[in-house]
Amino acid sequence: MYFSLDWLNKHLPTLSSEKEKNEFLIHFITGAADFLVDESYAVCKDLLEKGRREKDAGLQAFASVQMALYHLTHGNHTEHQRLLNEGEQFAMTAEPSFATVVALQMCAFNHWSAGERDRGLELAYASRKMAPDNTNEGLGWSDFQLGVFHSDLKDYESARKYFLNAEKMASEHDLTYQLARVHSGLAAIDIAQEKFDDALIRNEKALAGYRKCGQLTAVSRALNDLGVIYSRRGDNLRAKENLAEAMHIRKEMNYRPGLITTEIELARVFLQENNFKEAEKLLKEALQMSNETHARQKTVTCYMLLAEVYKSTGEFQAAFEQLETGYRVKVELSGEEASNRIKHLQQKNATERADKEAEIHRLKNVELKQAYDEIEEKNKSILDSINYAKRIQTALLGSAQTIKRNLPEHFVHYRPKDIVSGDFYWCAEKNNQFFFAVADCTGHGVPGAFMSLLNINLLNRAVSENNLSDPGAILDFVRTHVIASLNAEGQEPSRDGMDAVVFVLDRNAGTLRFACANNVLLHVRNKNMTVHGPDKFPVGLSHTEQLQPFTSHEVALQTGDSIFISTDGYPDQFGGERGKKFKQTRLRELLAANAGLALNEQSKILGEKFLSWKGDLEQVDDILIFGFRW
Repeated sequence: MYFSLDWLNKHLPTLSSEKEKNEFLIHFITGAADFLVDESYAVCKDLLEKGRREKDAGLQAFASVQMALYHLTHGNHTEHQRLLNEGEQFAMTAEPSFATVVALQMCAFNHWSAGERDRGLELAYASRKMAPDNTNEGLGWSDFQLGVFHSDLKDYESARKYFLNAEKMASEHDLTYQLARVHSGLAAIDIAQEKFDDALIRNEKALAGYRKCGQLTAVSRALNDLGVIYSRRGDNLRAKENLAEAMHIRKEMNYRPGLITTEIELARVFLQENNFKEAEKLLKEALQMSNETHARQKTVTCYMLLAEVYKSTGEFQAAFEQLETGYRVKVELSGEEASNRIKHLQQKNATERADKEAEIHRLKNVELKQAYDEIEEKNKSILDSINYAKRIQTALLGSAQTIKRNLPEHFVHYRPKDIVSGDFYWCAEKNNQFFFAVADCTGHGVPGAFMSLLNINLLNRAVSENNLSDPGAILDFVRTHVIASLNAEGQEPSRDGMDAVVFVLDRNAGTLRFACANNVLLHVRNKNMTVHGPDKFPVGLSHTEQLQPFTSHEVALQTGDSIFISTDGYPDQFGGERGKKFKQTRLRELLAANAGLALNEQSKILGEKFLSWKGDLEQVDDILIFGFRW
């Protein structure tokens, strides 16, 4: 069987010349290294010793670079770098040979994968220049590699040209494995361009070639790609069949990078079918492996898909947590990739021929555009993630139906500064009482939204799990757990938290009990406004040494009374003729003057006044004003 120890031991003794044996061993090592890992490494060590004995720099170059890849996959980065540098030095000084050509190709791939794309192209051209003097197979692999590089740059026209050159060479010389790889490369372009019928034909040809060679890693790759194509075409049954077969092979081979990919793709199919249990199971397995192998792009994908699973099952808090973690990893990854890309694009390249210099210059322009496009795409992806976070945060806000059921006449004037907000409103019903809160968390945007999630969860626990009904006690409970959550032992004290008003309405008795943390409750009766509160400390650490309990107040409501609660975003807005703050006094006068109007009309007036005051200035903070009439 091709690419097996039996195949090696059977055929190697039949070869007469040392050149044939060396090329045979190179074929075996490159073909079997993914799944016969230790066996290939042992053969490689023997080949390195042979190269040293025979002073064959090409053999030493190939063996050193191949062994470097082995150490990279095992996390031995020091040994990986040492062998890679050694192999590249041998390759640049070696006489032309098949071993030298392959070594240069492998060095090119290493630099390309590390983001050093100019150096990768330089070595790829060096291998192509050397190949025609040796073997047509080497030239075919050089063209294949250049096809892959151009495909990575999304320069599909040039990529297809190189792939077709390699296809012609492989067909003329009956190179089955190389031909199958070329089919996979062309299929990848077809998938990227959504030409799924063409991709299907190409992948079927690739799969047949890989099966004929017995190259199991490649078989699993083709099966995985077929699964993706069938999924895109809506044929989930065939998609699952191919992906399941790919996963079985990859598990048997312990081919973890491929296994992560297949589990993610299979999870996508289950997600499409609303089989959330199976999707979650696969994604958790893939996430664990991607974290262990530092495959951070796949880690991001796992977090985002898990968020989709939890969102679909109504587990909004879990969805938000997955989204937050995935967003954080994505931001880190985007920054590193952009930094590396710009750094390596600025490196100066020494090239031997004018046409190669022109080609690299052209590709630099393609690369710069690609870098720009990728950054734009990542920005769009991050924006999409934040918009998704907004949907989750909106789902966690007070239910409109619950509020309307308890307060038929009310308005919520909600205007986040960014897409998501640190201001939030919350409600709950229990024992014939209606609980409501208006809160302003530390920060705005994404950090504020994370704080809002924590505080919403704690408010729910205070009422649902701990059966608290006194508004002061509710704020005490939330403060205790906010401080505990944000102040790990040994860290600088965090003063993050929130300003809030919590009230409890007893509809039967017509009483309103409330507690105010660094905020006030406004009570309008017969056009007269009473300002209640506040306790002048937040729901979090304060600047006083001793934490004081929050004070609960109570008022008896009368028909026609209006209650208003506002965060500080509206009165803190700069604007007007002199660019000054709107201020609390002006807001209270505005609320009192319009308290007799319909509630939706009051909210409309607030919006018009805000925009008129702000003018062309930037909104400075999140805005939330809540009002109801009894």
